[in-house]
Amino acid sequence: AIYDEANGNGHSITGNTIGGNGSGGNWTYTAASGTNSDASNTEFDAIYYSGAEGGAAATITGNTIGNFNFSATSAPYFYGIHTADGAVTIGASANPNTISNVTVGASGAGDDEAFGIWEEDYGTTDAVNIQYNTIHDLTSQGTTADVSSGVFSKVNGIFFASFSNNGNLN
Repeated sequence: AIYDEANGNGHSITGNTIGGNGSGGNWTYTAASGTNSDASNTEFDAIYYSGAEGGAAATITGNTIGNFNFSATSAPYFYGIHTADGAVTIGASANPNTISNVTVGASGAGDDEAFGIWEEDYGTTDAVNIQYNTIHDLTSQGTTADVSSGVFSKVNGIFFASFSNNGNLN
């Protein structure tokens, strides 16, 4: 829905409503078969941000993401807010993000996953702050749950993969 990969700094993604209206009007999408790679149509990012290293922090605040039914025959991945590279602040006390009422399901083999916030700024020294967000009612409904073969259904409210000392998760 919102894809910001300009590799700039200090961007603001604020005050957006993404998804269905919640009063019986869920946003529904059934993807074709595929994998969960960026080139696939089985990954959905409501907000995606990737900035330049070493600059002013971007802010992602006051967004409402919800009321989604997302499915595929294999490997549907849903990301409410997905960030990679660059300093970023996700959420603020006076202006939190809300991610809610998301259902993800695979009708065949393959993972299905729902992530409220996925932060994947591996190996950077940029500051990443995730705070004051509300995440609830994320559901994974895959028909396969075989962790031993690497196929599973899972839900993550926040996945924080920043491998530096500059991360802050409140």
